[in-house]
Amino acid sequence: MDCRPFLPCPPPALPPMAPVQRGILIGQKDAGVFTRKEAAARLRALGQDPASARTDVELISLVYSTVDERGAPTMASGLVALPRARSGPLRVVSYQHGTVPLRMRVPSNIAALDDPEAIADTRATLALFAAAGYAVVAADYIGLGQSPLQRHRYMHAATEASACLDLLRAARAFSAKIGVEFEPGVFLVGFSQGGHATLALQRAIEAAHREELFVVAAAPAAGTYDMTRTFLQLLDRHDPGIAFHLAYVLTAYNAIYDVYGSPSEAFTAPYDAQIEGLYEGRHDPTEIGAVLPAKCRDLLRPAFIAETADPWHPLRRALCDNDVYAFSPRAPVRLYASRADLDVPYENMVTAHRELKARGATVDLVDLGPEDHAGTLMRALPLAKAWFDTLPACAPH
Repeated sequence: MDCRPFLPCPPPALPPMAPVQRGILIGQKDAGVFTRKEAAARLRALGQDPASARTDVELISLVYSTVDERGAPTMASGLVALPRARSGPLRVVSYQHGTVPLRMRVPSNIAALDDPEAIADTRATLALFAAAGYAVVAADYIGLGQSPLQRHRYMHAATEASACLDLLRAARAFSAKIGVEFEPGVFLVGFSQGGHATLALQRAIEAAHREELFVVAAAPAAGTYDMTRTFLQLLDRHDPGIAFHLAYVLTAYNAIYDVYGSPSEAFTAPYDAQIEGLYEGRHDPTEIGAVLPAKCRDLLRPAFIAETADPWHPLRRALCDNDVYAFSPRAPVRLYASRADLDVPYENMVTAHRELKARGATVDLVDLGPEDHAGTLMRALPLAKAWFDTLPACAPH
């Protein structure tokens, strides 16, 4: 089933909104210190030289203004990490984190998470980049962290991009207030959901915000860029972990696109009575997976699955609206992926690579070898760091 003849998907008809002040710093809080010792330990686990961790890192949680999916004003939170040893303008990395169903297991809350493996992807990013001298900003996304929205807008490209872009604005305002200067360019890196968010952010910046800041390079890892085909392909998988992701997407998209009228229209019993409560930020993936069936097709009503064959079905339109490969990147892109990744089909990386290249992008697809989903991050991050180190962060001429 090919959605491309129907691209681009028209946005839903919405009432006009008054201009919203976005990226305004609302609040800040000291979130502790990511020590050089902790960074060195993380680097050692990544197979990297621990001596490249050169400094402790100051962590600050920010709350800032942004917009929801309808363009209405809301708030979001995120993390800013600043190397303590610094001189001159800092190179900036925007890190887009992976899938998180727990509201407070997010970058801005890193100091309160006692489990050293909690948000391991963010900690690895701090070790590689911030402890080596980069400033790192990491948005929680709306619906997570301090966001007032009840439900996370999971895999929703527009709000991923707006939350990350507005955190970059708030982080620059905060850094200027404390006398820390940022380089004008920004490097983008993300994992899993964050891979999707990384391309969404690059697309948003390059389409409408190039006079404000520019992308130097983007390095998404193990992201789902072709939402339409990937979702339909995963319906036949037998894995509670896949059911977890499919249900997360469905409940999130229903809050935005009205995919179904009631859960019983889409989900089979007894899951229809439980499903939406599972994704309100109080349960971790293990708890959610324990409730869901092993077969994805046991989770969804056969009639609902059959209805999605219609390209104009609300779910198909929602998925199509969140495909993030149909644009022409100005900055170079490296897509990191593994054929052994069972969570995100490698074919969706191939689609993104082919489509971006056809639109004139400087884009590479880097096969990381026989790595599982989490392993792709640990292989990709050091490669992205080595690549970024070779690129200038000054404005292009």
